[in-house]
Amino acid sequence: MSKQKLTVRQFRPEDADETSIVMTEAFRSFIPRSGWKQILPSHASDRLRAASTYGNKDADTISYVAVYRGTVVGYARGSVTRHG
Repeated sequence: MSKQKLTVRQFRPEDADETSIVMTEAFRSFIPRSGWKQILPSHASDRLRAASTYGNKDADTISYVAVYRGTVVGYARGSVTRHG
């Protein structure tokens, strides 16, 4: 990586297409082909877009993307419970 900085920010609905590609390729790299039909649909861009909590300050789940040179290169999602 050059001196250009990697940026981590909250996932936005418009990140869904690039994020879907990153997640699909990541899972394809270690999930046997027989498991793709079960796993990969959950990372489709429409599913990621629908699950976005961008702008919702009361959400139990939050997603982040890592962006390098204007391109999404990573994705992380986490959640909490109301009980800590």
